[in-house]
Amino acid sequence: MYRVGILFILFSSILWSPFSNVHAQAQDTASGTRTVLIAFDGAQPEVIERLIRIGKLPRNGGFARLIREGTKAEGMTSVLPTVTATNHISIATGAYPERTNIPANTFHDTETPLTATISGFSAPIDAETLWEAAKKQGKKVITIAFAGADGRGEDRRGNQTLGFGVRVGFSTVKLMDGTHFDAASANLWNLGGVACEFKKANLGTATANQVFFQNPFNSAERIFVNVLACDTIFDGKERYDTAFFDFDKNLSNGFIARMHEGYWAPFELPLLAPPDPAFPDLAKGKIGSWVKLLKFDPALAHSISIWATSPTMSAFRRLSWTISTTLLASGRRSRTFST
Repeated sequence: MYRVGILFILFSSILWSPFSNVHAQAQDTASGTRTVLIAFDGAQPEVIERLIRIGKLPRNGGFARLIREGTKAEGMTSVLPTVTATNHISIATGAYPERTNIPANTFHDTETPLTATISGFSAPIDAETLWEAAKKQGKKVITIAFAGADGRGEDRRGNQTLGFGVRVGFSTVKLMDGTHFDAASANLWNLGGVACEFKKANLGTATANQVFFQNPFNSAERIFVNVLACDTIFDGKERYDTAFFDFDKNLSNGFIARMHEGYWAPFELPLLAPPDPAFPDLAKGKIGSWVKLLKFDPALAHSISIWATSPTMSAFRRLSWTISTTLLASGRRSRTFST
């Protein structure tokens, strides 16, 4: 019997990253068959193909390889109406809206006053989802920001879930002036086993050059992140290729992330959600953000920029690749379908 893992991912915007067939095949050989379902919300095929043709998307990138090496349908009939909640719940269940009871992104619940509405993203799903069926068969399921899998109850999460729509802040691009990095600040760092031919660090929390996150539960508090630029190539030329992000400037006891330009990394912040009687598991969780190092000038002559995605709140144990479980337990109530 094969052990199957299923991963559901919903991207609300178009993202691309390279992937390796060799790595995927090696994982499948070691762990059994794995199935990945990815939904790109609002990404029309003809738009993707045109962006590839004109070079706006890489011709050897993820989308191009899926089109070239995968199975491509010339046309499909979607569930009506063609909105996010309705179609993604149908994808997750294999059922039409008359069975899922999700007829729109927002609709009227007949058990409520006439002027009241309910969100199709949070309304109870009356058909069995793929993650429910897979868990019943003993399969491991991971859901990442997939509509319907928001963690609000056992039927709305996998074994591990990063909940859809569960965030405590907004994404932002942060800029650091490369000329405000110096060697004296870098000498305050404990590098542990890291070797740098040249090193510079940002000047500290007193300057606008500092990377920080706002505490979503206390707007007056900031979580500062220190940045070290390291030249790891010992060739006598001062060209910085690696950025370390850390809270205490001590790499010997670990660090938040080691990044190169274009890399993504999870930033786990030293915050705990405040106690909430309605959601007790959240107080055990962590808050974090996925961050991309957008620009990193090897000479530190220009601005360094990072993109911090919306901070999310998570509970329970982390996976080895830092996807966390988000649990927002809530009761399920009966409801009558309404168009």
